[in-house]
Amino acid sequence: MLRPLAPLLLILALAAVPTAHADMAQGRAAFAAGKYDQAFKEFVKAGDKGDLTALYLAGEMQLQGRGAPKDAKAALKLMRRAAEGGHVAAMSALGAIYAYGQDVPADYEQALRWLRPAAEADDMHAQNNLATLLCFGLGTEKDIVSALYWARRAAGKNLVAAVKLAAEIAAEATPEQASAANAMLASGQMPKPPKSTAPLAREVPPPPKPPEPAATEAPHAVEAPPPPPPAVEVAASPAPLPPPAAAGQDWAVQVGSLPSRGEAEKHWAGLTKRHADLLAGRTPLLREADVAGKGRYTRVLLGGFDKAGAASFCTRLKAAGADCLTRRFGVD
Repeated sequence: MLRPLAPLLLILALAAVPTAHADMAQGRAAFAAGKYDQAFKEFVKAGDKGDLTALYLAGEMQLQGRGAPKDAKAALKLMRRAAEGGHVAAMSALGAIYAYGQDVPADYEQALRWLRPAAEADDMHAQNNLATLLCFGLGTEKDIVSALYWARRAAGKNLVAAVKLAAEIAAEATPEQASAANAMLASGQMPKPPKSTAPLAREVPPPPKPPEPAATEAPHAVEAPPPPPPAVEVAASPAPLPPPAAAGQDWAVQVGSLPSRGEAEKHWAGLTKRHADLLAGRTPLLREADVAGKGRYTRVLLGGFDKAGAASFCTRLKAAGADCLTRRFGVD
């Protein structure tokens, strides 16, 4: 599964983009004070004046229903405006949303449109998700060389999902494919986009020109292309998407609900060690939710099930000594 959108508190703390708009500063202050309605309005005002980060944050807030009614269509419109302006984090988020089908139907053509320029701008999550699409041949021809290249770029930043994905792709790659990926990494050359396999029924605008990497623009750091990484032990993190779930497979098994994202990641790491026979190869979706009487918690979810499948898998986990429950996406 795809990583969820980064928690807004983290984004607001790290996306410290210099701005000439007082609305943006007021929006940040309102958000920090828990005045989400005011924060959303200020971000929209700043976005209308050209602040791309404000548009991106307003889009994430509306996608989560914080400060504005949850509205995926309106949220994506805000985030698309930021992405079309060259905002790397917005492009990465849009790509993930379309690739996973989060709040909208999965659309690999759109996912590739936004993930590729974000990956080329060195966003590690976009690199990881792009590698997954290329590895599975989703919306494009299967391309092991390019998939391995992008997975290793992301793995070089110690993104645990990418470390695992790169190892899986390397195991499938031929010596020639592995050598070609390593050569591109060593030379700094990027792979060319493979031929799209998406339907030609509708015309999609060409992808935006990848912006110059700027560590101050996105909520995660931008680095130079790293060499192939060694095998390292890192903290657990959400992983890339598998092939899309069929219609009706919109149920998940919740295996944890923790007060913070960091605790949720540690919880998942412990579960995978204790129950490797059931959880090996599975990757979580971490989602924030308001828990009555407790506040904001991060849920650890395993998706891709229908209702019966989720119940069956939860029963197996309970038999092995793990706590779990089933829930439907979009239903709290």
